[in-house]
Formats: sequence, structure tokens, C-alpha cells
Amino acid sequence: MVESLNRRKGRERIMPFGGTILAEDMARLFSGVSQTPYMQFVLRASDGCRRTLPAIVHVDGSSRLQSVDRSTGSAWLYRMLRELARLTGTAAVLNTSLNGPGEPIVERPEEAVRLAQSGVVDCLVVGDALIARRDLPSEPRLLDALEAATASDRR
Repeated sequence: MVESLNRRKGRERIMPFGGTILAEDMARLFSGVSQTPYMQFVLRASDGCRRTLPAIVHVDGSSRLQSVDRSTGSAWLYRMLRELARLTGTAAVLNTSLNGPGEPIVERPEEAVRLAQSGVVDCLVVGDALIARRDLPSEPRLLDALEAATASDRR
């Protein structure tokens, strides 16, 4: 996964990715603070985390995380992570900047859609709309979790 995303984003291999996880899993997976909703801390990953979530752990055993709980942050992101945990046993996704190779970070929905169409990302949620590649090569259960989380926003 990391090699594929580095290739699509035109990134150097040494650049770390972050992760987004449920705040309730922080103590089990990482040492340090109990919440980090804005990816402002670098934390040491537990041995179990290194085995189960290698894509979000840097070669030095650290990770920069976004934690999500029911009372802070995005309600749909929390629902998506809970649904992903139900489907896979793991409530975590890889988190990186939303931009293509050599491009600035996306600022407008139309830029995000163009980026998704370019193949840099597999799926994208903009508002209550879910945009996904037809030939989605990544974990199909992630798409199921995204669909379930965004569907409740449309009700």
C-alpha cells in the first residue's frame, strides 16, 4: 500500500504517512498522549501496532496520528471508523495530504474531484457524496464503511 501511494503521489520513500484512528484505541496502539485530533504529535507505536498497521508506522517506529472520538471532529469519520472496525476488526486508515505530485494541497471540491479522477486517490468523500474508482484496488470493506457512514448523512 505504501509503495503504491508513494508512486501515485510522487513521494520519496522515506516520507512517513500518518493514520487516523479511534481515540479509544490510542492507549493500546501508541504511547504518549491520549488524544491528538489535529495530528500535532509524533507518537511511539506499540509492537502490536507495528504488526497490524505497518502502513501508518514510520521506519523509526513512530507515527503522526489523528484521533477521532464521538464528541470531537467529524461525525461521519467517527461512524466510518466504527463501521470499519465492525467489518475488519481494525478502526484505522492511512492519512496523508490531499494533493497530487508537485501540486499544492486541494482547497476546493472541484480540485478534489479532479484529483480523484486522476487516480491519485481510490475514493473521496466530499460533503455527503462518495466518489470511488470503479476498479478499486484497495480493501473493498473500506468502501463499504464509507458508504455506510455517508448514507446516514443523507437520511
